[in-house]
Parts: sequence; C-alpha cells; structure tokens
Amino acid sequence: MTVTIGNVLRLPALQGASLLTDARGLEMPVTAVSVLEYSEVTAIQKSLVDQIHYQGNELVLTAFANVRDNVTAQCENIRLMKSQGDTGLVLFYVGILMPKVDQMLIDLANELDYALILMPMNDPHPAYSDVIGDVMQSIFLDQMHNPMFAMQLLEQVTKMPVQHHSIDTVVRLISERLHVGIALFDQDGQELVSCAWPATVNENWLNFSRAHFEGISGLIDSRQQYWEQVTDNQHFGTVSLLILRDGPAMDVYARSEVVSALQIA
Repeated sequence: MTVTIGNVLRLPALQGASLLTDARGLEMPVTAVSVLEYSEVTAIQKSLVDQIHYQGNELVLTAFANVRDNVTAQCENIRLMKSQGDTGLVLFYVGILMPKVDQMLIDLANELDYALILMPMNDPHPAYSDVIGDVMQSIFLDQMHNPMFAMQLLEQVTKMPVQHHSIDTVVRLISERLHVGIALFDQDGQELVSCAWPATVNENWLNFSRAHFEGISGLIDSRQQYWEQVTDNQHFGTVSLLILRDGPAMDVYARSEVVSALQIA
C-alpha cells in the first residue's frame, strides 16, 4: 500500500479540505511533506532548488503569502515543484492572505497532473504543524506495516519526471526510506552510485570498498555493514551493494527488498 492524496484528505488535520483538481489526483502517492516559505521564483531560489535532492512525491504546504496577488508567480511555482517530482500543493489561509484560487492555477495543475488541495477558506485555525504531523505519521505507519516495498518504490519512480528515472533516484529513495547509507561498486571495487545517510554526511566509500575487496583490516566504524551482490552477468558484470546502518541490525527481508529494487531498476 502507498499513502495517497485520497488518504491524506481523510486525515483529521485536513478536515474540511477539498481537492480542487481532477479526481485522478486522489490516487497520487505522497511520501513526504515540505513547506514552501518563499514563493517568488528568483535566480537564487532556482539555484537552491537545483541543489536539493528531493525525495519525490512530496506534498507541499504554502499560503503563497508573498505572491498572493501574483497568479503568474503561483503558476511558476507549480511548474517548478512538478519538475522536481512533487505530487501536490496544500493551500492555507485562502481568503485571508491569498484572496482566491485563480482558475488558471487549477487548469495548470490539471494539465501537469498535480494535485491542489484547499484548506477551509477564511479559517485562520489550520496549522502547518498539524498537517505535517498527521501526514508523516500516516507515511510512517504505512512503511512499518508494509515492509515489502521494492515494487511500490519503483512505481513511485515511474510517476516522477523523466529526468529522475535513474539508478541514482532509486538508491536515494531507498536510503531515505530505510535511513541507511547505500553504495554500489563494480567488480574492481570502484564506486558507481552512492547516497549517504544523512545526505549531508561526506562518506569515504573508498575505505569500505578497500576493506571489503582487498581484505584490509583496521577499518573502524560502529555502523552495521551489509554486503550483497546485485548483479553478476555478462551485460552488467558484477555489481556489489553496501548498506550502512546506524542502530539495530537490518533484517534479511529488508535487505532482500533493497536488492530486488536495484536489480529491477
């Protein structure tokens, strides 16, 4: 199972909210929540967006406060967020900050298959924090109760913009779902793709590769290390997977799902 826009609309924090776009948006997946604080699309904002590795299928919360009267800027934001793989937008405080939702915004969202959710109009009480808490709890419980995630994750990738259809995206999504560091190596121990957890960590993957492929001892790291073989055939050669986990041991079923997702990808 995957948390969808339809599931989100039934959460307590979104009581009274409505979907402004086509009903097909109800089936769109939601894997994370973020907040759009500064919505004027400038060169600086574009530069920041380009450097952020989005998880994909994020639900964005905003009041469009600083572009509340600028429909063109609102549309630019939707195009930008859709290009990053976001799944939809929740609009707060319409009638208080933003006068109304222009039909141009709804038409564009429908054209892009992007969901628009309107929180109750003229109501100052809905809080970003309540929506974030309810949505993230729903996602957490879904992931906990549905540990078989390989096909679900790959389906999620196919619904993202074409530029995100890559092994790099799959590796990043696995890393973010399981909170693990991941790296793929070729048969010579050279790094092919990697994603540290947290993403801000500057991981020295060469140390792990040398210790594994050359049998070098003395590598000290408190994290759990799991090595798996992803492929071993004439076309791809031998591709090995390293999973780094800080905390409890990772069960064999979760590791199997990681390998399956990467093999299919």
